[in-house]
Amino acid sequence: MKEHVSLMLAFQQKGAVAFDYGNNIRQVAYNNGLENAFDFPGFVPAYIRPLFCEG
Repeated sequence: MKEHVSLMLAFQQKGAVAFDYGNNIRQVAYNNGLENAFDFPGFVPAYIRPLFCEG
């Protein structure tokens, strides 16, 4: 999981869209020593929550 999230972060730095879809992958990576595991957002906070603000 740690390696997977590391690669997702690398893709994000190159311009790809990266997000956690509720499978807790960022937390597992963080628990295993990846300090910047939360540098990409979860899907709901990034894409769904803003829609709630529209009414």
